[in-house]
Amino acid sequence: MTLRPTLAALLLLATTLLPARAATPTATLAAAVPSGACQLAWQITPQLASSPRQLRVALRLDSGGRRRTLLRLPAGWQGVADDEGSDAASQPVADDPALRSVDHAASGPLTLRFRLTPGPASDGLRLGPDWLMLAGQAALPMPEGLPGAEALTLCVTIDGLPEASRYLGSHGSGSGPQMQWRFTGGLAQAQLALYAGGALQVVNRNAEGQPLTLALPAASSTTAEPPVIDAVAQAATQQRRFWRDADAAPLAVLLLPAPARSAPEGTALGNALWLQVPDDLRLPSSALDAAVTEALLRQRLPVRLGPLVHAGRSDEALRAWLGEGLVAFYTHRLLLRSGAWTPEDYAAELNRRIARYLASPVLAADNLKVATGWMTDPGLADLPAARGEWLALQWHAALRAAGQPGLDGVLRKLMLPAAQARREGPLSAPLATHRLLAALRHTLDDAPLRDLTEHIDRGVPFGFAAGSLGPCFRLASVRLPEWRLGFDRNALATGVVSGVEPGGPAEAAGLRDGMAIRSHRVVHGDVEQPVWLQVAAADGTLQTISYTAAGTRQRELPRYQPVAQALQQPACQGWLGLGPEAEAVIASARGPRRAVADDDGDAGAAVAPCRPARVAKASRGKTGKAAKAAKAKPSAHCSSGAKGKAGKGGKAGAHSGKGGKASAKAGKSGGKSTKATGGAGKAKKKIRH
Repeated sequence: MTLRPTLAALLLLATTLLPARAATPTATLAAAVPSGACQLAWQITPQLASSPRQLRVALRLDSGGRRRTLLRLPAGWQGVADDEGSDAASQPVADDPALRSVDHAASGPLTLRFRLTPGPASDGLRLGPDWLMLAGQAALPMPEGLPGAEALTLCVTIDGLPEASRYLGSHGSGSGPQMQWRFTGGLAQAQLALYAGGALQVVNRNAEGQPLTLALPAASSTTAEPPVIDAVAQAATQQRRFWRDADAAPLAVLLLPAPARSAPEGTALGNALWLQVPDDLRLPSSALDAAVTEALLRQRLPVRLGPLVHAGRSDEALRAWLGEGLVAFYTHRLLLRSGAWTPEDYAAELNRRIARYLASPVLAADNLKVATGWMTDPGLADLPAARGEWLALQWHAALRAAGQPGLDGVLRKLMLPAAQARREGPLSAPLATHRLLAALRHTLDDAPLRDLTEHIDRGVPFGFAAGSLGPCFRLASVRLPEWRLGFDRNALATGVVSGVEPGGPAEAAGLRDGMAIRSHRVVHGDVEQPVWLQVAAADGTLQTISYTAAGTRQRELPRYQPVAQALQQPACQGWLGLGPEAEAVIASARGPRRAVADDDGDAGAAVAPCRPARVAKASRGKTGKAAKAAKAKPSAHCSSGAKGKAGKGGKAGAHSGKGGKASAKAGKSGGKSTKATGGAGKAKKKIRH
């Protein structure tokens, strides 16, 4: 069964983050927005018939007494030029190619117009023959240094499309030749949002009271098979129940085709999900299960646990371990809990991640180095998610050893209502790291703070013991060849092969410098998964290359395997928050209940303590990306800043560490690209979690 006939099944996804905003079709920007109604307004006019396809983007704002405005341009533009009708010309800023300076009059409205030619690195921007999709950070010029930029009325308009066009996005859906989304908040509300329109098929559904809207290019099929719909609905319901979240705000899902044999990927942008799914993916699919679950968690965890950074500090990258790590931990945990993955699936994925972690050439990098380079250095890219997941497993084990249910209950209590979710907070408010440390301190005293100092701040590598993955798995060891890609791994991002090692596995398979990479599947660090590349030679001839990325050296690695009948063992059930132990915990904490199935607290749920997987998956491939580092990035843990109240249980501790300022600018795929000044050799200063 190919995936294309089952695309509409992905309608049945769950949970949202930001409240939906009303969106209404409009005429042109000038006619649609009354004077003063929008403090910032963007108008996007696609030029889909041109070659190459382009966007015309206009930004209108008030001069506000300024004579100069700085604009941050989106990354990945191949060409950008001032367009006709602009009130003022923009000038490049030295040493920062993404920044433009505009000199203008000090009063009155200011309209700046640009013509955008997307480039190969324009992630988050797709222009089809009769439709477009863009993430805000991929196409919207952002003014810098505006006063009151955290509470603005914002408008984004798409116009110039046919009368029958359909639209959806993070702030609502609609139809017509034009569409305007109007909402309030900070610039991130516009930047970290999805906008799509044109010749789209749109299907509306309702899943247990939650409005769901699916859109995909009109040429795609919307036929859905009931077993797939049921499976996705079950996964979505499981996640909502797990977090005990009754929020049923509308959710938009945009489905786009991906290259054959690539892994499905999901990106969360506000109230929308953008899923890239290859046509040749076969279901059931562990990779698709992971992509959907991860995307839903990215909607929730990085903001529902409270702000990750104080407003204006721009040091979110220092807390990547928290957002990325918890998303990875709960992606894998919920897939196993729900039966979407078997214990064999879970063990295979965690073994792969452990092997990749232990093979990292920058395994012991300190947190400042990781925070300033993880978005651009492939060697650092995996460390925040890996370190955060190992830390979550360690704390979960410590809580259970102390007689507590585990990490799930701690995080549920810290969850904020969806209406209060946000990425930044005032200096007087505790950050998510403050709140988590304070909650753990009740049971574990100062051990979590010491763990952070050792493994996050200093980068001391984690060890893996018999109980690291819990009682569901036993530890063995295996000797395997050292993983060796055989060419420059940066070529996977640039799309052009370089650095092919003479005598290496890639050269032996026929790979040569200068070949263009059309698509690829690479499971870094896993010598048991072959590298697959589709490349084009200089004459355009396509060639498929596949090889085992194995070097000549051997290394010994930990290898976890499920215990016999793992999900039926009481100890394993307790570790996962299932079974009689979970029922006893809930009963003692909340008193008698009519019916309790697991620790999600739903009376009368009446499901078995451990449900079998819906299909045997032991033989399925484990090549899907369980956690994608370039999407919707939050960030790390040690940052300089004001003390925040840690709540009952004491203040989250401060400790000394190497200084250095880190700043994060909005960047690729809703994430953060970071740059830093300072570093080793600077004076020590206080660090706040």
